[in-house]
Amino acid sequence: MYRVQRIIWAGGDENTKGPAWRSVRTVGVADTRAGAVEWLRQLAAARGGEVEVDEYRIPRSWVLRRGDSYPVREWFDVVAPTMARDKVRPGFARGVADAGRGGGAVGDGLAVIESPRSRPHYPGWGKSRRRRGRHPTPTRVLL
Repeated sequence: MYRVQRIIWAGGDENTKGPAWRSVRTVGVADTRAGAVEWLRQLAAARGGEVEVDEYRIPRSWVLRRGDSYPVREWFDVVAPTMARDKVRPGFARGVADAGRGGGAVGDGLAVIESPRSRPHYPGWGKSRRRRGRHPTPTRVLL
């Protein structure tokens, strides 16, 4: 079972989707899928929520649903195969703080806040993978 949190920033105005930041953390591993779904149901019930299953048969328990205008924040627990790695974007915690923690109730939205483009630059982000000053190898034609 994984805990997924996402921030989807505004792409210029509150109606345009911008870049998405994501955090994926392993909550635990069960022996069977049925056991994992039951664990998710217990976790959801402890929070006063319930488990929803989407059209792809993926069970989720929502803690915070995204609002109607960007930026939005969402948080859910999900049962999925153990192939996903734990990952979090550098600066994600600050992004959550900037987005406003709210009450954590299902259905809370966010106020419009700054785009990540105006935020401090993190080393390594936005750098081209192509090396500067190098030219591609010329193509040789044999006649």
